[in-house]
Amino acid sequence: MFKNNKFIQSIASSFSNFFKKLKEDKKFRTIFIVVLSLLFILVVANAAYRFSIYKFDKKDDFSLKYADFLNLPALSINGDKILYNDFISDFETLSYYYQKRNSENPDMPIMSDNDIKKELKNKMIQDYFMFELASDYDITVTESEIENEFEEVIDQLGDADKIEQAIFDAYSWSIEEFKENVLKPFILREKLENYISLNDQINKDKKELISSILTEIKNSSKDFSYFAKKYSEDVGSSENGGDLGWILKGQMIEEFEDVVFSLEEDEISDIFKTKYGYHIAKVSSRASVGEPEESVRVSHILIRTKGLDDLINEKINDSIIKTKIKIY
Repeated sequence: MFKNNKFIQSIASSFSNFFKKLKEDKKFRTIFIVVLSLLFILVVANAAYRFSIYKFDKKDDFSLKYADFLNLPALSINGDKILYNDFISDFETLSYYYQKRNSENPDMPIMSDNDIKKELKNKMIQDYFMFELASDYDITVTESEIENEFEEVIDQLGDADKIEQAIFDAYSWSIEEFKENVLKPFILREKLENYISLNDQINKDKKELISSILTEIKNSSKDFSYFAKKYSEDVGSSENGGDLGWILKGQMIEEFEDVVFSLEEDEISDIFKTKYGYHIAKVSSRASVGEPEESVRVSHILIRTKGLDDLINEKINDSIIKTKIKIY
């Protein structure tokens, strides 16, 4: 306690001496006022220049170096900065792409700078939360996955040199930049979509809903089609009582076929899961089309599981997002 008191006394004494000298020493007072004035001018000039960068979307070298030095944000998400320079760099890339597109396809709608900024802002916010979710669920993209995806692009579109030239013409990107900016997020999104749709914990409320529907079906004398019309989230079939018509093996995804081709006529399945969501299926008829083919007449109830966009929107709604750049 004594040491703390001595420290406080020392600080108080220093302030007292400073103000005494400021009052009695005219030269010291003049220097102090000049320094204070210069600091004030610097603060005002800095604030004014920061304002002008945002107001006029400055992209000259000095402004970009200034923004980089001060780490000026274009956006902030929960306190995390998306830097002005990164935004401008992506804006220039996207602008170049749309200019190139319109020069080759004059009938395409022209994107204004403001429209491009809106699109880019939304993409950056979406990407921010996508990578955050990937971190939450420990989902990553490996170099081999990126290379495999690029090989598929080559297989579909042809010669690698032509693809490299096309990427450069469209975005002014190298192959490595294309892999990092396009292929990596694409693969990550697919992996996240699959993980989220199949995760029972994330979709706990969905699983509880379809469990209650199955219980209701078992305890009711009403036809399966009644419940499909009432509950199914498969827009294409729900109005028809969940009827998917006759299907042959190979027409539907494996997880769905494994269940429906194992059912007897008029049998209702237990709950099963595909990447689209939770299902309950009923086979009303079976038929042999010709050996070894067979077909079944199927109806189903689908309760869709959450997707990546659902989780991203939940995070957006719970976040504080501030826009520094000018968008109207």
